[in-house]
Amino acid sequence: MCIRDSVRVGQEIGSVPFEHKTIRYVLVAYEIELLQHPVELHVHSETGWFLPDELTALDLADSDRLLIERHILPAR
Repeated sequence: MCIRDSVRVGQEIGSVPFEHKTIRYVLVAYEIELLQHPVELHVHSETGWFLPDELTALDLADSDRLLIERHILPAR
């Protein structure tokens, strides 16, 4: 089972534009509801579920940190 079959996607939390190797992207975060633990991952090696305050201690990309600082931590 793939992770996309394991969650229900809710409302958009927020987005941040960023650039990586001269290519522009927009990172968008959504609320999700975990329906069941995924059996198979294709891109990542593990999953984790964290409280907003715990996110800052994780090893994340700069774009992830920016999204957290702008849209997740202020919403607490």
